[in-house]
Amino acid sequence: MSRWLLDFAAADGFAGFVRLELREAEQIAWYWTYLVGVPDVEGVIVVRDHEVLLPRQGLEIRAEGLWAELWCEAPREHWTFGLESFGVRLDAADDALRAGGEIGERVAVGLDIEWEVGDDGPPAGVVHGDVLVGRARHQIDAPGWFYDADAPEPGSLEGEVMSTVYVPLGDDRRYVERNLVRTGDNPRWSLDRHG
Repeated sequence: MSRWLLDFAAADGFAGFVRLELREAEQIAWYWTYLVGVPDVEGVIVVRDHEVLLPRQGLEIRAEGLWAELWCEAPREHWTFGLESFGVRLDAADDALRAGGEIGERVAVGLDIEWEVGDDGPPAGVVHGDVLVGRARHQIDAPGWFYDADAPEPGSLEGEVMSTVYVPLGDDRRYVERNLVRTGDNPRWSLDRHG
């Protein structure tokens, strides 16, 4: 299994993450984009598909209502993330755990963002670009963290929890919990796996 994970979080709580996981043994890819604190949007924005065909070339995936691409500009220094999709807006984070999957307002979601390594080296860096939700375009310029096969994923963090999202993993009620945690001046995403 190969995976790439990008986290970003601005001081005001506008934050999100993108994950692409190639599950070669199952011949599928999992794709996630979650956004919280989007200006003028209440709740959680979710794009999640666990039945995407593996990429034909590079890290570009396509499914019904989903196009996404991760592009390595320079290994461990600069990556570009693109997304054109439909997602759902959930009123509350735990709406993701309902039987039958996420049910919410359908909304267009797009990303045209870049991660560039920071002075402290990978995985820390900065994320900048455009996040599109519905007809609105929001600029992001925030701390970001990029995790690939060479960088271990984040673990649990201590601090004030600003937002929580749940990512269902299948029909058997397993899920991943991610918390946006304020640790000092800026928030960061933690990762807590559950059952």
